[in-house]
Amino acid sequence: MSVAGKGGRPPGLPKTGGRKKGTPNKATLAVAEELAAIGCNPIQLLAGIAMNERQETGHRIRALIELCSYVYPKRAPMVDLPPTDATVVVKTEVEQVPVPPNSTDSDHAQSST
Repeated sequence: MSVAGKGGRPPGLPKTGGRKKGTPNKATLAVAEELAAIGCNPIQLLAGIAMNERQETGHRIRALIELCSYVYPKRAPMVDLPPTDATVVVKTEVEQVPVPPNSTDSDHAQSST
């Protein structure tokens, strides 16, 4: 018997049976087959939305985010680090630049570029 009458595999015994890693389940396989049958390629459609400059920026960004999940690994969650006695000092320096008295903001923006 396993752990305190809970059934299942005893600790230390390797897992046997079940799906192999990477094998899609029945629902995923059915959706993939249906999409293939109607000639729909979701990756291609998302890429089309992402690259279409006439689409709203928000739609394009969302399509790119979805596509990234197929190309890049998911980011690891943030780890809570234990508190320390270390202190962080942030120093900001602001430099003032003189502006001629008769200039406008648009004149200043054009001259600085």
